[in-house]
Amino acid sequence: MNVKMKMSGEEDFCHLKTVYELLFTENRNSLVAYKSMEELLKEFLNAQAGLLFVDSELVAYSSFKVWNSCVEMMSLVVKHEFRGKGLATKLRFFVLQSALKTFPDKSVVSLPNEYSVNIVERNGFVSANKLTMPMELRESCVNCLEESDFPDCHCFYYVLPK
Repeated sequence: MNVKMKMSGEEDFCHLKTVYELLFTENRNSLVAYKSMEELLKEFLNAQAGLLFVDSELVAYSSFKVWNSCVEMMSLVVKHEFRGKGLATKLRFFVLQSALKTFPDKSVVSLPNEYSVNIVERNGFVSANKLTMPMELRESCVNCLEESDFPDCHCFYYVLPK
């Protein structure tokens, strides 16, 4: 299995539809937040999307978002037939390293669901109280189906120790 990872660029626009479809499938299952094609395009342009290829096939995607107060590790999706091979952990670490290199002075946070908590923990994040979440992140929860249940919603709040 030949694995290649890279941060996105203009040359990767041809992969936008595949990433959108991966996200749409997981969003339908309420596992990741919805992203518009416009949001994906912005991530790709700003090199904030990590792509993982197996034998030249795009099989996984992860991203980060820059806020005023922090960097948030965002979506993480892997095609079903490639799950359980450690690819998600590798890609998340790769994207995390890019975020840390690009924004070394910002704190890094993640809002994983129950399926990705172990990946977040393997990448060095520790659990934190959701009530300590920066307000700009909390306000972004308005797009979540469980927003009215906060802080008893499906996601968790993790921070990367400095």
